[in-house]
Amino acid sequence: MEMAVERHRRRVASVVASLAEQNLDALLVTHLPNIRYLSGFTGSIARLVISRAATWLLVDFRYRLQAVREAPHCQIVQTFGVGFEDATLETLVESGARRIGFESGFLSYYDHGRLEVRLPKGIQLIPSGGQVERLRRRKDPVEIAFLREAGRLTATAMAEVLGSLAPGMSEAEVAARLEYRFRTASLEPPAFETLVACGSRAAYLHARPSANPLHARAPILIDAGASWHGYRADMSRTVCLGEPDREFRTIYRAVRGALDLVLSAVRPGAVTGDLDSLARQYLAAQGLGAAFWHPLGHGIGLEVHEEPWIAPGEEDVLEPGMAIALEPGVYRTGWGGVRLEETVLVTEDGCEVLTQGAEASNREGVLSLGEVSSNQDPLRRPPRA
Repeated sequence: MEMAVERHRRRVASVVASLAEQNLDALLVTHLPNIRYLSGFTGSIARLVISRAATWLLVDFRYRLQAVREAPHCQIVQTFGVGFEDATLETLVESGARRIGFESGFLSYYDHGRLEVRLPKGIQLIPSGGQVERLRRRKDPVEIAFLREAGRLTATAMAEVLGSLAPGMSEAEVAARLEYRFRTASLEPPAFETLVACGSRAAYLHARPSANPLHARAPILIDAGASWHGYRADMSRTVCLGEPDREFRTIYRAVRGALDLVLSAVRPGAVTGDLDSLARQYLAAQGLGAAFWHPLGHGIGLEVHEEPWIAPGEEDVLEPGMAIALEPGVYRTGWGGVRLEETVLVTEDGCEVLTQGAEASNREGVLSLGEVSSNQDPLRRPPRA
């Protein structure tokens, strides 16, 4: 606990240092992942006020004991549901701040207006944000350990479930099998809602699992991730039960080639938009450029989608300690799609794939019809820190 408290203190100190650069006296933090990053608090409702003198964590009565345990470096302010607005106002006034930044991307217009009209004269709310997100881009050693474990749990569960696929199993059952493994291994919800789509539905980029059955010789796209201490992994695999058609083999090889090419280019100094272009140009050379419908990837950590963005025109420069998800894909309406995704850590001289594994036979996405996993490598649950 003491080490965690010191990490959170250092993060808060970095935010305080950024206040002077923006001519702010305090910052009102309302985005829950940012609150967790700065305080350690894992509840579902909270606000954080950071000034140069102190840090206040506002929670409702359900979370008082949890807040005291998880955020001992904060002054805890307990509220009762509708009293959140009053408590926020009182804390902002107590801070002595005159220019208070707020996360303009996360505080609603309604909540901002309610606060602004009730603040005493001379206290201003200033649109701000981005300070905490910039800190979160580079992961520290503890965060990296959490991401590695999330990746391992994800890859292990994916391998088990891929080995159990059989025609007639519903998409929803596949998703449930994965999410059961995630929850029993990490004691946390999945990183996001598991996506499973078979056949033409695999062209739906975010297809929710349905009651539709899996069938042979069709693409089966699975996108899933486990969480560990709140840090998330993101992994996609596309497989075919039995002998696939020529289109599946052609598209699968092209997507696999694009991913391998990008992975070889990930290193400190690489520009995120250039990585997207690299994958796009490779697929275009295969005659599939127009079928790559989305950006190449995104940052990952406490959120499944966070900075940096690996997309056309982006100019972020990769640094050691950044975690990103790379997911080239090719989709054809009426046929389906192929997406392959890895969660990747940028290292000092390249990258480390955190979701390595769960490869189908001969790396071409082909599973033997009805093949069932022996589960010789079951999910293990290591002790929680």
